Amino acid sequence: MNLYQMTTPGLAINTYILVDSSAKKGVVIDATRDVSPLLEVLQRDGLQEVAILETHVHADFVSGARELKHILKRNDINTQIYSSGMGGPTWIPNYADHLVKDKQELVFGEIKLQAWHTPGHTPEHVMWLLLDKDNVPRKAFTGDFLLFGSLGRPDLLGEKTLSLLSNQLYNSVFNTLAKLPDAVEIYPAHGAGSLCGKGISPQASSTLGEQRKNNPFLILKPKEEWIRSVLSNMPPAPRYFSIVKQMNLSGVTLIEELPPLKEFSPLDILAQDPKEVFFLDVRNKEDFSSNHLAGSINIPFSPLFLSWAAQMVSYEKSILMISPDEETLGELIKNLRTIGLDNLKGFFVFTPEKMQKIQENLVSFPLISPQEAYEKMQVKGSAIKILDVRTLPEWNNGHIDGAERIEVPMLQEYLFKLPKDKTIGLICGSGYRASIAASLLEKNGFNNVFNIQGGMQAWTKVQLPITKD
Repeated sequence: MNLYQMTTPGLAINTYILVDSSAKKGVVIDATRDVSPLLEVLQRDGLQEVAILETHVHADFVSGARELKHILKRNDINTQIYSSGMGGPTWIPNYADHLVKDKQELVFGEIKLQAWHTPGHTPEHVMWLLLDKDNVPRKAFTGDFLLFGSLGRPDLLGEKTLSLLSNQLYNSVFNTLAKLPDAVEIYPAHGAGSLCGKGISPQASSTLGEQRKNNPFLILKPKEEWIRSVLSNMPPAPRYFSIVKQMNLSGVTLIEELPPLKEFSPLDILAQDPKEVFFLDVRNKEDFSSNHLAGSINIPFSPLFLSWAAQMVSYEKSILMISPDEETLGELIKNLRTIGLDNLKGFFVFTPEKMQKIQENLVSFPLISPQEAYEKMQVKGSAIKILDVRTLPEWNNGHIDGAERIEVPMLQEYLFKLPKDKTIGLICGSGYRASIAASLLEKNGFNNVFNIQGGMQAWTKVQLPITKD
């Protein structure tokens, strides 16, 4: 039997493939919507039967279960989807072929898996145990239940279910998980960087025994104290989570059934209203600051793109993608569809030739060095407002004296408190988030903004003053 791990950067998603080549059978656990790397493995081994297993209804990415089944069946590969039926009818995806019960076993050649109900992150959550020929658990595909150094957060469904899920999570850890031996290898659905848990360790592998030693949430405490520690300093849940969770319950449109995308000419794009259409510009922050279409939001295409696009791009409006080249465009579309952003109206490739044709309609804002920003603050004093869009731990490590902190995902709700009669300087860790924030401010009528090049990393490197509260 062979085990493969596929990781989706940006959201730190782990998808697993188990293959029994001799029996021509395979299992996929927690597939994402971009199924091309999965198909490469499954088709290479000439499989005749594939089972698609899910640990739970995901909130941070669109399940690829239905997409993968559709393509495999078209290639005459027998395929079935297995989901948990233990959270009640509300938590059953409508594309599931089979609903599993607690401790139910599934056998595919030499691959023997057992579903263990581990509610807490969600009501229906299961982890899949890989059993050896003597029925001894060897590996645990823990989904969002057990993460390296952390656990799946129990707060995603809101206040009404928080107490119930927190108590269920406690029981899953100290009763269900306690039945497994230390030697079991752990394979979580997420790594460091995911917002499905807090403080996830960046380690690449672990055993249950190691987690029992190093994971603070596997240390037994009185229940109420333990729950407080799990919920303490939990980052806000991204607003898109609830949208994607409902998508995964109802099932999204197959990619081949989505409408074709239109390429916009310079004339076409000038006819679009950014109040009606979401202008998503994925060029780097330097190019964006020097020239861009009014009303566009800059999320530079990088390994950080997927997590920020999920939080900032509209699910309600049609999306017009502005890309530096066609190669980036292909990856961009794949990323947006990973999080269910299918409302793509078309694209505009921002070449120098096209830029010349719309030059009079472009706007810009300064991208200035820390030294320039500091001098500007000294000269203009209170006429300059510095907005720090980093997280609280980053802020506590040092910030510009007199700056105000508001994280990017909260900025839209905070705009009415910001003065439009002042120049606002944006700063983050490296300049990436500040570019998103600057474009958001500009779109909402703040005409005097600037981004500090290199962020606090550059600010501290040239030893400009910082303060700590």
